[in-house]
Amino acid sequence: MAQLIEFAGNNLILFSALGVIAALIIKTEVALKLSNVQQLDTNQAVRLMNDTDVVVLDVRENNEYSTGHIQDAVHIPMASLGKRMNELEKYKDKNILAYCRSGNRSNQACRTL
Repeated sequence: MAQLIEFAGNNLILFSALGVIAALIIKTEVALKLSNVQQLDTNQAVRLMNDTDVVVLDVRENNEYSTGHIQDAVHIPMASLGKRMNELEKYKDKNILAYCRSGNRSNQACRTL
């Protein structure tokens, strides 16, 4: 134990960075658990679309959307979502499944919604 304390004292910057990173990870996980956002894998998303009346929101850019998209998906690029929120007002009583190419923009869209 004494060696650990000595090591921490000699590497204060490293241990401070470790503490900050750990705190950020914990904060992110707690925020995710407390939100109404649920992350789904591909199989779960397909099951949700087949079994429930879910609104599919495609937040990819126009060029990505034009290469292929889920049938009947509502297309609002992430960059325009804030300005076009009124288009989603009619779906306020439904679950919304947001998707993009990698998951980053859809996660951001869910936080915006």
